[in-house]
Amino acid sequence: MENSGLVNMLCDDKYEDLGRMYTLFRRVTDGLLKIREVMTSHIRESGKQLVTDPERLKDPVEFVQRLLDEKDKYDKIINLPFNND
Repeated sequence: MENSGLVNMLCDDKYEDLGRMYTLFRRVTDGLLKIREVMTSHIRESGKQLVTDPERLKDPVEFVQRLLDEKDKYDKIINLPFNND
């Protein structure tokens, strides 16, 4: 469905929903593997878009800051809703 699912929760910083999904998928065989696959694919795609955007490359300071912000965002997701798993 549109505006739902893991990628939407990651993009919209829905930490509580991510935590509930983690708790449910943890109980399912290979559930966390599916979360990891989707999350890895999303992070790679968003990183690729960031690195290949010519507008972002014009200002190196803003580019590096954006990369650091993305890293902080996903570190926070892994640490809080996903219990550092």
